[in-house]
Amino acid sequence: MVVAVKTLQARGSRGEEKSGGGVLSRRVLEELGIAVNVQHRNVIQTFEVIVEADRRCYVVMEACAVDLLTLIQRQAAQHGGASMSAGEINGYFGQLLQGVQYLHGIGVAHRDLKLDNVCVTEQGVLKIIDFGCATLFRRRIRRGQQVPFGYQYVETQSVGACGSDPYMAPELFVGGDGYYAARKVDVWALGIMYFGMRFVQFPWAVAHGERDQNYRAFEQSPRRFLDRWIPDARPLVGGSLADRAVVGLLLDPNPATRADIGEVVKGSIDVRV
Repeated sequence: MVVAVKTLQARGSRGEEKSGGGVLSRRVLEELGIAVNVQHRNVIQTFEVIVEADRRCYVVMEACAVDLLTLIQRQAAQHGGASMSAGEINGYFGQLLQGVQYLHGIGVAHRDLKLDNVCVTEQGVLKIIDFGCATLFRRRIRRGQQVPFGYQYVETQSVGACGSDPYMAPELFVGGDGYYAARKVDVWALGIMYFGMRFVQFPWAVAHGERDQNYRAFEQSPRRFLDRWIPDARPLVGGSLADRAVVGLLLDPNPATRADIGEVVKGSIDVRV
């Protein structure tokens, strides 16, 4: 079996607190804690974590053949800028939705979903990778006055922007208290990823109206903007993946009304894998 090894080393930058006897930062421990506990076909599997005395940490995980961004770029280069086939888009995006649905189901938000943080095995199985920005967005309340028996989980807000500009949700660029729903940030990133798969480019460089004229046009009239990109609602494959429905569900500028991953999977999108 071929494996990949990722090397981590705490630097103590950005005021991160040290833990574990000064070996690993809190952020690294959080990443490892999530990585070793996720188990899903569409999420990279971590087999072992080895910590050395020199503060280096070796993470042994599944090996993947290539990342999705490279696949898209390779396809475009070989076929005059054309996107992947409808069947490939359906298959890969469906697997991506399944992986994110699993993560959100166990209370994990990735916060750095992008085409190069998704890899594909030689068998065509998509794997979500790199949990360096991942966070837990559910907190367990113990039995007490508020919870008469058992446990109850409540959603918590996240703070601190993560990710790459083209994929980042608009609420990450707005002032205020800086708190946001991490799972809704993931949903937005899925919309940008779908756009990249479908059109081999991003709709804007940054989701901020004062910094990007394309996003400003989208803010002013989302329907008109999408109609320009997607002139009809013709589905990709037999009614299974309607472009406008996908983008409309995922790229809602208002996080309060933006679909969650369950609504996307159960809605108009056929996630055939």
